[in-house]
Amino acid sequence: MDIPGIVLGYIAVVGGLSIAPIAIFVGCRHEQRKRELEHMERMRALELGRRLPQDESWLSPSKIGALIAIIVPVAAFVPAWLTSQFAGYHEATWIATAMVGTAAVISGSVLVASSHKQDATPSESLTTKPYVEEDAYDVVSSRG
Repeated sequence: MDIPGIVLGYIAVVGGLSIAPIAIFVGCRHEQRKRELEHMERMRALELGRRLPQDESWLSPSKIGALIAIIVPVAAFVPAWLTSQFAGYHEATWIATAMVGTAAVISGSVLVASSHKQDATPSESLTTKPYVEEDAYDVVSSRG
């Protein structure tokens, strides 16, 4: 073998073996910085009295309202349709089903709207001006 081939092979092996630790190191630093930023965001949200989106429970009032508005009419109309298929058409069945479905859509929509309205109200800490000591900011022009 010639010397340039051996040197190139050595560089390739050392370079290949050094890429993995460098990638792991950079990845770990990125994850650490990401956790720091998430922590700062969470602390700032707590200071302002806000909730983060991931803090919301799985079954929030808006999701419950949407489920009511969607599932209850379907759960009412499917048995009414099956009853009409097997027992024949009865107007009272469809009137009752329409009333239940309409009531479910209206009540689910009201629940969704009221839960979004509560989330949109600003927190009390944003409406009041924070207290700052008079000497907190050093203003050069006020000294003469």
